[in-house]
Amino acid sequence: MKKIFVFFALFCALIFATGCGGGSNGGNQNDYPDSGDTVTDGDVDSGDSGSADTDPSDSGHEDPDTTPEQPDNGDSQPDGGDTAPDNGDSAPDEGDSTPDEGDSADDSDDGDTGTNPDTNLPECSPTSATPCTDAETGLIWSGKAPNSMQWKAAVSYCDDLTEGGYSDWHLPNISELRTLIQNCRTNEMPDGSCGIIDTGDPSTSCLSYSDCWIWDTCCSCDYYTTGKYSKFGDTGRFGSSSNCSDLPNYAWDVGFNDGGVESYNKSIARYVRCVR
Repeated sequence: MKKIFVFFALFCALIFATGCGGGSNGGNQNDYPDSGDTVTDGDVDSGDSGSADTDPSDSGHEDPDTTPEQPDNGDSQPDGGDTAPDNGDSAPDEGDSTPDEGDSADDSDDGDTGTNPDTNLPECSPTSATPCTDAETGLIWSGKAPNSMQWKAAVSYCDDLTEGGYSDWHLPNISELRTLIQNCRTNEMPDGSCGIIDTGDPSTSCLSYSDCWIWDTCCSCDYYTTGKYSKFGDTGRFGSSSNCSDLPNYAWDVGFNDGGVESYNKSIARYVRCVR
C-alpha cells in the first residue's frame, strides 16, 4: 500500500510540473497570445483600440484558451481577424462604411468628385491660371475664348464648355460681367451708378436702353489699352447674355478699354469669358 501511495504522489507531481510552466514552451501551447494580440494580459483583439478587456471576471490575466481559435472572455467572435465588433460594440470602428471627410458622396458643388475643388482654385488676376475664383464675388471664371464670336455662338460656347473639371458654365449676364470692372467706379458692381443691371428677375432688372442707360454714368472713364479696367487685364469688348429689353436684336457688353457698359448688335462678334 505504501508503494502505491508513493507512486501515486510521484505521478501527481509529474503532471503538475508539466502543466504549470514546465516544458520548453513555457506552458500550455494554447496559452500563446491570439493572432493580432500584442499582450497576454488584458487581451487586445485585432481592431481593438488597445485598451484592456473590461470584463470584471478577469483577475489580471485571462483563462487559457482551450484552442487557438476559441473566443476570449466576453468576446462574441474568435480573435485573429474577427469581423464582428468586440466587447459589445454595435458598429465596427476604423474602416466603417460611413463617409467621413473626403468621402465619395456628392457635395453641394456641381462637378465635385469628393473634396471641394473650388478651395484649390487660384485668385483671378492677369497672370492667374483658369479656372479661377474672384474672392470679392465668389464667381468662378474660365479662360478667355480663343476667338471672338456672335451672341448665339457665345451662348452655345459657354453652355458646351468643359474646363477644370466643370461643365456648368454659362455666358455671364451684364451684372456678372460688370464685377470684372475695376478702376472705373461708376460701372463697377455692386455700387456703380450705371443703371444697367440683370438680377435674373424682370421686375428688379433694368435692361432698357431708353430707360436705364445714361452716357454720363455708363461711359464715364477715359480710354486706355493697358487692361487697367479689367481684373484679368483684358482689353476689347466682351459680350454678356443680357438682352436689351427694348431692342430685340441687341445685347449688353462691357468694353475693358474704357470700362464702359454699352449695347451692341448680336450679329457683331465679341470676346467671351464664361462664368459659373
